[in-house]
Amino acid sequence: MSSDAPTTDTLPAPTDAAPLDEVMLAMDVVDTLRHQRAIVEAELGEEGRRAALVERVRRIYADQGIEVPEEVIEEGVEALVRDRFVYSPPERTFSVRLAEMYVDRGKWFVRLGVVLLLGLLAFGLVSWDRSRKAKARREAYAAARTGLREDLERAGRRLEDLERQLPGPDDEAGRWHGLKQETGDDLAAARVRWMRVTESLAGTLDEDAFDAAPKQLEDELGRARRDLGVVQSSLGEIAGRLDVVRELELAARAVGIELDRLGGLALDDGTQARLNRLRDEALAAIDRGDAADSKSRVQALRTAVGAVLGTEALRAQARHALEVATTRVGRMTLDERAAPRVADRTKAVQGALEAGDDATLRSALEQLERLLTRLEQSYTLRIVSRPGERSGVWRTPVDRNDVRSYYIIVEAVGEDGRLVPLTITSDEDQRVYTATRFGVRVPESVYEQVKRDKQDNGIVDNADFGAKRAGAYEPTYRFETAGGWIVSW
Repeated sequence: MSSDAPTTDTLPAPTDAAPLDEVMLAMDVVDTLRHQRAIVEAELGEEGRRAALVERVRRIYADQGIEVPEEVIEEGVEALVRDRFVYSPPERTFSVRLAEMYVDRGKWFVRLGVVLLLGLLAFGLVSWDRSRKAKARREAYAAARTGLREDLERAGRRLEDLERQLPGPDDEAGRWHGLKQETGDDLAAARVRWMRVTESLAGTLDEDAFDAAPKQLEDELGRARRDLGVVQSSLGEIAGRLDVVRELELAARAVGIELDRLGGLALDDGTQARLNRLRDEALAAIDRGDAADSKSRVQALRTAVGAVLGTEALRAQARHALEVATTRVGRMTLDERAAPRVADRTKAVQGALEAGDDATLRSALEQLERLLTRLEQSYTLRIVSRPGERSGVWRTPVDRNDVRSYYIIVEAVGEDGRLVPLTITSDEDQRVYTATRFGVRVPESVYEQVKRDKQDNGIVDNADFGAKRAGAYEPTYRFETAGGWIVSW
């Protein structure tokens, strides 16, 4: 018996009353014949070979030790020919399908459960997503509502601030006063719009009603936001216009202030005409409401007035300096070098004053002051001889090592014992310095004399190098000098 017989064949019950073992044997024969299908088809194709096929099958079983009657083999051949023992599925009618579903009800219940579970999961996800989006939408609405309320409050405070800044009415005429009136009207209109937005928000800020009509409330909130934006933009324009108004008012005040600075000065015709022209140009720019041009014109007027006042102050200073110079010179006895210098400086100041040359006058005044200060100085030049400090030095030119210049270090000591600062022009760099200690150039013989004096006992016994009295142009030296000074060593 073959070991690989199909398990999918369903065998119908035999029509005769043959014993079960014979039926099973016949089925096995048919199965063996089916596996020998190529041979069977060839054998059955020729009637004369039927007996040979029966004999071949009998030998197959005989080789396996099975005794198969010949009639069973014949019956198997006939069964194969008539397709006995072959399952033919029934027609796929509705009742057959129901029967199949009932037979496979376990599988269908599992499938149905999976479908229901997936459906419930999908429904839950959709519901959760809708709830999340609805919550986010409510939160966004609440945040927008809160932000709008805060912006509205800020706009209200700014509106009040601008209303306080609006200048009050006055009696002056001009376009810029019309600008003030226009700005006031715009502020009033902005106040009306702001109140309208505030009232419109009364029905928009109800969060509890959002779920019932979210689209409507969002649209109303958007309209309120746009209306508030118009108010904010208007306030920005008004603030800029108020800046212009303030600048124009400041410019108008500045014109009066600058003219008041002149007081009752008696000005020459040219100066007076120039100031009048600058004043008229500034007032015209203010009247036009041109803040930038008016600011520039007022600055030009301020500069001109400052120049006039500066000139007047300089001239007053010059007249006073000439008076004081006469008094200061009268307290001194000028030497032959000082007297002509004082006369020259005084004459230079008077000439610049009469010519109205401010630059020359300023320079002449400075030179006169320096000369008088120098003449008023009174001091003694003493050689420095303190321990550890030099009393003299020598210098050599960069390109002449065989040439030396000798200097004695001195201090200018006033009558009160304090050091007097003097103006010194250094031989080394020709720059002017103010110093209380400096080197005076002397011949080598003087240098050696002072050197021997200090080496004798460590100090310079003959320390008075020279002296200057009030009214003298230069000091009188007790030692021979070669002309020249240094301020460093």
